[in-house]
Amino acid sequence: MKKLIPFLILLIAVSAFCKNKPTVRWPIEHHRLSLIFDVDEHSIEGTAELTLPPVKLFSKGIGVAGFLLNKEFQVQETTVGSVPLIFRKSETIRPDDISPRYGIFNKWDASNAILWTAEIPKKALKAKPLILEIAFSGSLYVQPSEIKFSREKIAFEVDGTIGPEGIFLSSGSYWYPTLPDVLSTFEVKTRLPDGWNCVTDGQPGTVKQGDGWIEVVHRSEVVSDGISMSAAPWIVEKSEFDGVEIITYFLPEQADLAEGYHSSCRSFLDMYSQLIAPYPFTKFAVVDNFLATGYGMPGWTLIGSMVLSRPEIRFKEISLGHEIVHNWFGNSLFVDYREGNWCEGLTVYYADYKYKEDADSTAARDYRMDILSKFTDYVTPENDYPVVEFIARATPADRAIGYGKVMMIFHMLRKILNQYDETIFWQVVSEVYSEYQWQPVGWEVWREEFERRLGQKLDWFFNQWIYNTGALDLAIENVDIRAERGRWKANFEVTTKYASDSPVQYLLPIRALSNTGQVEYKAFISEKRQGIQLSGSGEILTIQLDPDFDLFRRVYPAEVPLTLAKFFGDSEGILVVPSKGMYAATFRQIADNLKSHGQRVMTDLELTEEMLNQSLWLFGDPDINSAMQKFPPDPTRLQFLPYRAKRWIEEDPAPAGIIYRQKEYRGGKLNATMILQHPNNEEKSIVYSLTLPEADLTGSLRKVPHYGKYSYLLFDGDNNIDKDVWTVYGDSPVAWRNTKIGEK
Repeated sequence: MKKLIPFLILLIAVSAFCKNKPTVRWPIEHHRLSLIFDVDEHSIEGTAELTLPPVKLFSKGIGVAGFLLNKEFQVQETTVGSVPLIFRKSETIRPDDISPRYGIFNKWDASNAILWTAEIPKKALKAKPLILEIAFSGSLYVQPSEIKFSREKIAFEVDGTIGPEGIFLSSGSYWYPTLPDVLSTFEVKTRLPDGWNCVTDGQPGTVKQGDGWIEVVHRSEVVSDGISMSAAPWIVEKSEFDGVEIITYFLPEQADLAEGYHSSCRSFLDMYSQLIAPYPFTKFAVVDNFLATGYGMPGWTLIGSMVLSRPEIRFKEISLGHEIVHNWFGNSLFVDYREGNWCEGLTVYYADYKYKEDADSTAARDYRMDILSKFTDYVTPENDYPVVEFIARATPADRAIGYGKVMMIFHMLRKILNQYDETIFWQVVSEVYSEYQWQPVGWEVWREEFERRLGQKLDWFFNQWIYNTGALDLAIENVDIRAERGRWKANFEVTTKYASDSPVQYLLPIRALSNTGQVEYKAFISEKRQGIQLSGSGEILTIQLDPDFDLFRRVYPAEVPLTLAKFFGDSEGILVVPSKGMYAATFRQIADNLKSHGQRVMTDLELTEEMLNQSLWLFGDPDINSAMQKFPPDPTRLQFLPYRAKRWIEEDPAPAGIIYRQKEYRGGKLNATMILQHPNNEEKSIVYSLTLPEADLTGSLRKVPHYGKYSYLLFDGDNNIDKDVWTVYGDSPVAWRNTKIGEK
């Protein structure tokens, strides 16, 4: 899930107004916001009181104060120390114009904001406490679109909207006076329509009611790096666990889900309070949102209604834990974005992946394989970048790098530390959290703390993985086997390609299988072509490099099944829709929503001979999509059965149907989606979405991006009734097989 990147600071410049860049910055110690919402008018009126610490200006009594505010908002009045100020606005903003005091969040986007600046007379600085007061107002509204939440494809996202459906304001929408780079406490007083409630960071407190309105106050005594808010006419349920207030804010249609979520919250809070450190906030709230969101904020998570209620997403069992972990990683141990964003990958490792590892080793292995497969499918030399540049997820490639690769970096580090003590990794993470709580942390801090605990330098590891692009590309070559007196001896070379000419070092797991059993080895690789010697008893059968996917490396087709992610990751893929039929327009609309970056939507009649060799996604059936006639699927796996008229009086006509994995289905609302190897291009694939006339096209096909890790899917209406992956066959460059077994 996406972690919102916050923005907050106040700046002062000692240079002449509008001539030189700001050079002195004032941090904001406390925010006090008073807000009135009119949801029918999509509007907000507010005042902001920003408490500033004493600052000595190295000038002749003239400074410049500034803040960012959403472009759709207006500033009515501003004062500092009760002295009125006249602010001017600038719509052209460069990051250099607003120098952060701490340098924490120096990669930020203010394209939807205006920079307001004003001269400050010296007499205004004498007030104690020094408070900048701002009266502001504005409107924000985005018509809710079709919900398209997906882990594989990034959902339609709104960062700010006010309406009868509800209110959502992210810190990145600049809905209150703000600038990047401040950690501050705050108080927010919010007036809403009667029957509504609101959630933001901090503990909910005083509630007042009047004629047609309700007022709620939230206070936070711990610092936050940005304020987000949501409001709606929810049904509120509360419980308590170990001093933490658990709250669900659910829309009426979902209210019956509250009890299960309270139970899951208690389990996760107990688990992570023991694994990491005591929970850092006084509340945790699960908040139902009318938009397709998946955000983790300090002390609460904002989740789209469809995600909360759909069993196949398993939010309550898996993703809820991910959002709860963000309260430690990202929301109270902050990220120093100058060195990239480490917290998404570490959160995945402590949540999504850990649940698999706790279940069984096979589930964990499959999860790692899926991580590597997605990187192989989604990341190309054109869209790859080093981890140190990852800030937030915007594309599947971002997710493969910032979530998947970072998770594997922590996994490989843990495997190295396990050679000394299997508890070191978890202990160091807890120690870093406790030592740096409420402070920004970057990769250098992680390196220093792991080095301190291990007593050895780890710069080779961090430099290799944080500052380089790509993944390891391994192969076993020049294998020489000698057998003598019931034992075998193997000499071979391991070749490694990685990040052009960069030095490479890693701990390589090797598995040797003989007729007497399986033996595990480990070799420290420090050369791009390195010789290895192994020996064992019996007759050697196979040698495998990294058999359980413990290294961050490229995977080969013979190692992993062909899945739908293969097509989503191909920027040259073409989605082919029917040129005729009553649903032609519907298929095109669906294909437009499903296509990934760079992909095209074409009709079957628009395809050229050259296009036929690209990855294709064929929609409909052979009667309306001629491309399916050119590339019919393997009939043992998928086949379309046309309508069959009655042939004799006793026989009923047979409605259209499909043969799906050797089972026949006639009639109904079935849709089968399956990916197969392209018959003319082994590097490409063809996806088939065979739909029966009564199928729920929109309901079923819009869900396909949820299932990127699968090879084939069967939907009845919008319900998935079957899914799985193909079995893999063939030889891989990371495996050697003894082909001389039995030869004398």
